[in-house]
Amino acid sequence: MVLLLVPAGAQNAFAVAGDFINVFVSANSGGLDQPRGFVFGPDGNLYMSSRRTSEVLRYDGDSGAFIDDFVSAGSGGLSFPQGLVFGPDGNLYVVSDDVEVLRYNGDSGLFIDDFVSAGSGGLFGSTGLVFGPDGNLYVGSGILEVLRYDGNSGVFKDVFATGGGLDNPRGLVFGPDGNFYVSSSATDEVLRYDGDSGLFIDDFVSANSGGLNGPRGLVFGPDGNLYVSSLSTDQVLQYNGKTGAFLDDFVSAGSGGLNAPFGLIFGPDGNLYVGSSETDQVLRYDGLFDSDKDGFFTDVDCNDFDDTIFPGADEIPGDTIDQDCDGSDFPLFCGAGTTLAGNECVPDLAFLCSGGSMIENGICVCQQLGSMIGGELLEINTVSLLVGAIGTNPVITGLVGITIAGVAAQAIWFVKSRKKKVE
Repeated sequence: MVLLLVPAGAQNAFAVAGDFINVFVSANSGGLDQPRGFVFGPDGNLYMSSRRTSEVLRYDGDSGAFIDDFVSAGSGGLSFPQGLVFGPDGNLYVVSDDVEVLRYNGDSGLFIDDFVSAGSGGLFGSTGLVFGPDGNLYVGSGILEVLRYDGNSGVFKDVFATGGGLDNPRGLVFGPDGNFYVSSSATDEVLRYDGDSGLFIDDFVSANSGGLNGPRGLVFGPDGNLYVSSLSTDQVLQYNGKTGAFLDDFVSAGSGGLNAPFGLIFGPDGNLYVGSSETDQVLRYDGLFDSDKDGFFTDVDCNDFDDTIFPGADEIPGDTIDQDCDGSDFPLFCGAGTTLAGNECVPDLAFLCSGGSMIENGICVCQQLGSMIGGELLEINTVSLLVGAIGTNPVITGLVGITIAGVAAQAIWFVKSRKKKVE
């Protein structure tokens, strides 16, 4: 839990990131018994596996009220469901009986098929699953490995990740850096693997860092940091998303009645939702952050990684950065005859090319090619406006003024011409 003091002018006098908000899904709502995996669906509602009743239950994404048994008990052979995820095809994939992955229609919940058949590729003891950036399905298996399956057919492809001390993989997630992160439950670590090859990189979160004990779910937050449920200590711990260093006890032990946390996810409202397995609830915690400690949270701070950017900050004109979060950069002031282009002042042809001229391909050209001047016809071959810029003040060089049809032109011209006698 992080106490964040807010200076004058910020939204609240104080706020606490990770503070308990409420019981989002009440105990045993809709028959919920031992919640495991859960996910917000494409419709904005919350879907949760109820392990002991072998169902997937659906709850209103705003209120947490029970809607229905989205996947009815035992449908398609569903047994003791664990992790679940919506796939790229919009359908729901659920780990069943720790040895297979079943697929259900994402709109109706009706059984489609046994997407990953029982024991395929040696699958057993599975809990977590995730679709990768390559569109394939990754499933934790047994005590030593993560298996990869074709995202279209469910056919086993290969052992994607193993080694590095991996023991009892649970939570799986691809990070912002494109690499693959796995909670190693038996060793109390989070291990990192190359997101393309699956080769072991490092112990991203070292054993027992911050008191981690029995890691289960893991998720990267809106602030880019890693959040891990610590089953045996009834906490959610926060780690630096780039280094893996322990940052904070984000949800303190037992906060809001948290008991044996498994799954966790940041919702559409930016708050953190955690499954409390032993109390058959989903608890909601404040997910607003102030990563740069400028006193403004992610709901109003347009860049929470830079403490010079926040609502009401001094705007620096013309640097293309919106310091005060009002939606735009304050432009440079440009003097007469110039206009703002990007973050610099340039000659304003619309201003300079006035009275008997027009802009064509970025230069001023005369609209009247034949005009009487001193009894001679001035035939203009090329008329170019030569304007340089020093700072914000235009400097006009090599120019002469002319009169067109007896009217003094407001623009200034440099004329390349030849004269001929009027016959």
